[in-house]
Amino acid sequence: MHHVRGLVRRAGRHTLRGIEVQAASAQSPAACVRRVRLLDVDGHTHELPLLHFGALLKLTEKMSREEALAALREVNLLLNAEDTTATSATASSSSSQRESPATATTNGSDAPPSVLYVKDDCVEADSEVQRRQRRFVAKLHGRYVSSEPQAVEATLEKLLATPLPAQDDAAVAEYRGMVESLASTDISAAIALAINPALPHLTSAASAALASLVQVHSPAAVHAFLESFANKDELTLASETCATHLALRLRHALTPGDTEKQASTSPSGAAATGRLLKEATHFNVDPGVVFPAEPTAVQSWAEQFLTSAMLPAEKAAVLLREVRQRRLQPRLVSMDALSIWTLNDLKRPWLRAALESRLKHNDSSSADGGNAGADEIWRSTAYQLALKDPKRNLVDNRLLHTYAAALARDDISALDDSFSSFLEECGECHSAGDAERPSTLSFTLPRLPSDVPLLRALQDLAPQCSYWRTLLTHHAAASVQAYTAPMHEVKVQVQLPSTHECVVAAQSGRVPLPSVPVLYEDAEVLVVDKPAGLATSRHGLSSTQVGQPTTDLISVLLATKFQDAAGMQRVFRQGQVHRLDAETSGCLLIAKTDVAADSLRHQMGTSAAFSHQSKIYHAMCLVLEPSLRNVKLKDEVVDVADPKIRTAYRVLRFFPKHRIAWLECRIQQGKKHQIRRHLASRGLPILADVEHAGAACCQSMMDRVALHARSVSFIHPVTAHPLVVVAPLPADFQRCLAQLR
Repeated sequence: MHHVRGLVRRAGRHTLRGIEVQAASAQSPAACVRRVRLLDVDGHTHELPLLHFGALLKLTEKMSREEALAALREVNLLLNAEDTTATSATASSSSSQRESPATATTNGSDAPPSVLYVKDDCVEADSEVQRRQRRFVAKLHGRYVSSEPQAVEATLEKLLATPLPAQDDAAVAEYRGMVESLASTDISAAIALAINPALPHLTSAASAALASLVQVHSPAAVHAFLESFANKDELTLASETCATHLALRLRHALTPGDTEKQASTSPSGAAATGRLLKEATHFNVDPGVVFPAEPTAVQSWAEQFLTSAMLPAEKAAVLLREVRQRRLQPRLVSMDALSIWTLNDLKRPWLRAALESRLKHNDSSSADGGNAGADEIWRSTAYQLALKDPKRNLVDNRLLHTYAAALARDDISALDDSFSSFLEECGECHSAGDAERPSTLSFTLPRLPSDVPLLRALQDLAPQCSYWRTLLTHHAAASVQAYTAPMHEVKVQVQLPSTHECVVAAQSGRVPLPSVPVLYEDAEVLVVDKPAGLATSRHGLSSTQVGQPTTDLISVLLATKFQDAAGMQRVFRQGQVHRLDAETSGCLLIAKTDVAADSLRHQMGTSAAFSHQSKIYHAMCLVLEPSLRNVKLKDEVVDVADPKIRTAYRVLRFFPKHRIAWLECRIQQGKKHQIRRHLASRGLPILADVEHAGAACCQSMMDRVALHARSVSFIHPVTAHPLVVVAPLPADFQRCLAQLR
């Protein structure tokens, strides 16, 4: 019952598996349908007949055409039987209701219906399940009646009489089933049905069936097929077009060892097939599907939309327009390949466009007609991709509303490692209203032990997040509500503060505002010399500062109107493209526009998919090696957890009397405390870095971690010119050097 697995919460999956096992051995159409009771997190219930798709398919495959149609009619009657069980307010009151006659007949016994614990409201879940079941039965029906001209004509008349967006779900599914069936029995009829642009878009199965009929070694056949379906493909999701599936066959024909070896038997045949594949990519194909692991091929596909005179930002804008129009699947290879090529982070706008695609149409029963169905498939694929790594795909891209919705539906658990990062991002949002973050968090927790208070359990979800600890410590009574949920769970709702306390502290004058020198500024970017002791953002504040008036660099810039504060507030992450530790001084790059944010975020930072620009740091380090002769003057440290994260360093000067070395470090991508960890691992811990080297680094020359971001280099997001900005050594560094000399 794969069609309902995504609708059932974790705590209810064992019940679903039991239903699947029982229904899998069904020997009659009636046994393929079971009466179940849907139960949502608020305790509401609703009964409906549930169809086991796999069991019905197995039954009909063994039947003749007439027997299969009779079985489908019987299943339709069972699915459309009127539900006499009323929706109740609580699970307990519903469980005492008597089973309706339809339930007893369907289950074949007087046993109460099984309970499925669903993610959405039970009425919404009921509507979605019934919609999916109607579509499946109608598609199966279309396969069996495709040989009846009158049935085909009746379905086509019904569809053609209705505009695409308003076409009936069942009729659309039946039409697609007819095309799939006719592709193997009546090629001419299949093409005639599929080619009409006034009829609904095709699915992958139908497009693949049609593409399999083409002789890929015949240029005339390939050209004719692509041209014939060009108009229809423009209305179809790019990953499901006939052009995409034909391009897949052409690519497979070029792969040695594939079943289609006619193209690879001679160089001329391979070259001809390669030319045909290149021509196919000029039609509506999805490069992420055709070239799932070939970044250069994805970039070659993109060349058709670009000119050599375009700057990276212009290329990114053109490609994002194509992504939205064609609804390309957000495959990682495609996103990374195009991001590297344009020096822009395309993942965030790509995912946002896909995840929000269903908002463009109403949630009516006809949502599958026309482009609405393609939008839903696009959204669903993007959503599943995002859930594979919610920290990288949702949190780092600050798609916090999507994360909160997944949290409420139990697609993401509050026990997940990404939950702490999600809370930290919520704490950093400065936008007015709910533009960037949700106003309320809703999630469930497993049954708590009797000796563990709720507040303690909530604190343990993100013990190091200062924003979360502040909220629970000082605002729990007004912000946190808990309810008893079904399946021994606890439902928690948390109201997030509407204001950012660091900005409030900076605006009210409760904390002294440090001077922040400007190193470089234009209309797109700003580089400041961050003073030591000031956190870059709310993320960097320690949980020990809970309840104390404090601020951060971004809040200072917003509060003092250091620049266009209103414009900066609207920029993604308020222009943050990388961070410095609170005790680290030096160059900090800030984007002033969304165009700059997308480009610079791609070029550097922990969320960068690619980075070739370097950041240079200066550090004063203690030499633990007894002999200075054994200390390497130049070396590179590779991170144990991620080989892409590296720190290259060289010794600028030794101070033998004090056993201190002045080092220059170069990094590209950066992880938290990267330089501090790497140098400590080589016996060169930074002065005052007690966290990574202990008391050995304590001395009187530096009262903070002796690390300074000396320079930052990047490609300008608009002009594409390389820029290098240098920060002077701070006063405490100069005093330290003077004492050492």
